[in-house]
This record gives sequence, structure tokens and C-alpha cells, in this order.
Amino acid sequence: MTAVQVTYAGLIEVKRGEAPKELYSHQNEAIKALNETNKNAFEGLLVLPTGGGKTLTAVHWLLRNFINNKKKVLWIAHHHELLDQALETLQLSAYSSLLSNVSGFRYRIISGHPKHDRPVNIEKTDDIIIASKDSLNSGLDHLLNNWVYDLQEVLLVVDEAHHATAKTYRKLINAVKDNLKKRGHNNGFKMLGLTATPFRTDESEKSLLKLVFPNDIIFSEHLRNLIAKGILAEPIFENLKTNI
Repeated sequence: MTAVQVTYAGLIEVKRGEAPKELYSHQNEAIKALNETNKNAFEGLLVLPTGGGKTLTAVHWLLRNFINNKKKVLWIAHHHELLDQALETLQLSAYSSLLSNVSGFRYRIISGHPKHDRPVNIEKTDDIIIASKDSLNSGLDHLLNNWVYDLQEVLLVVDEAHHATAKTYRKLINAVKDNLKKRGHNNGFKMLGLTATPFRTDESEKSLLKLVFPNDIIFSEHLRNLIAKGILAEPIFENLKTNI
């Protein structure tokens, strides 16, 4: 498979046919659970082990339920590599089997990395913004005034959501949520956190995560089950002797 070229903004055109990556049964089960939850406003977690396909599952679901219905999506993470991964998954999944109502959608990828865009360039026509939380926080007015202000509904996806207890994440989440509420769109804010590790060792962090995602875990699958099904490999541990 050839690598998808990543540019900071543009149009992703919908290709005819079936999306090339078929989902495993646990991913389809996750989508069913998300569909049920999506009947109302929600703030919850999708929990899959590393390698279990969190990004692909979330992308398939949001393409069909949000982008296909001309609703906006904001995807945030803390590393620019995660942003590139999200965009590449979007580009590889843009097929008419998931997107029957649109011929294409506009994206913008924002971070402090030289190859990405800046918040000042956010436009109302952007359908999905994929951004680092630090860059968005530094240009929060541009996000709120150029984009969020016109929206009645938005899906906020938080990648590596166990980090969302940090003040920088909560500032951004609350700003988007409060902006919608101020304009009377109380049910317009939906948030999906993606993580492999929802259970923090620090008790204060556990309670904070529940505050950030009050709907808690929408769907989870255990590592052992995916190993038993042959989806993930059995890890082999070796002890290496050091002089330390």
C-alpha cells in the first residue's frame, strides 16, 4: 500500500466502493454501542488495547454518523504523529460505503510542527479539524469565533484520552462545550475519548477522568480476548541483565 501524502489542509474526495479495511467483530460491536449512545449527547470512552484499532473504529463511525450527515468533528491529541495517523486513516477510509451523502469533505491539521497549519487559518468550511491541544489552546479565539460559533452540534474526539485530566485538555473541552451551551445548544456537544488505559493509578486522576467523561466507558475489549482470537500477538517477555 502506498503512503498517503499529508498536507496541512485540503479536500478529501470520496472514492466509490467499499472501504478497504474490514473491521473485526469487536470493532463492529464498538460501533453498535456508539450508535446507541449517539442518540443523545454524551461524553464517554472507547477502550481498546494498543493495536486493537481505536483510530480505525472511531474514523469509520464518525465518517458515517457525522461527516456523512454534514456535521463537524474536532479531533485532538498531544503528539503530531497521532494527528498524522488520524488524517491518514481518514484518507484511507473515505469510500462511498461510509459516505453516501457527500462527495468529499474538508480537513485542516493544526500543530506546532512546521508541516501543519495554524489556528488563525481555521475556516467555517472545515469539516474536520485535527489538532494538537496546545496549538488550539494558544489560538482558542480563532477556533471558537471562526468555527465553533456557527455550530449547533460538534463531535470532539480526544485521542489518548487518559491525558484529558490535564488542565490544558479541560480548558479546551470546556471552552467548546460552554460555547455551544451559551447559544442554547445544550445537546449539541458530544465527546468520544479513545484510550487503552482508562484506569489511572492515582485515585485523584480516576475521579477526574470520570468528571471529564461522565458517561464512562461506552465500549471496551480486553487484551486477552484479542490475543485469544488471534488479532493480537502473544507478547514474549525477556529479562535483560544490566550492571545497574
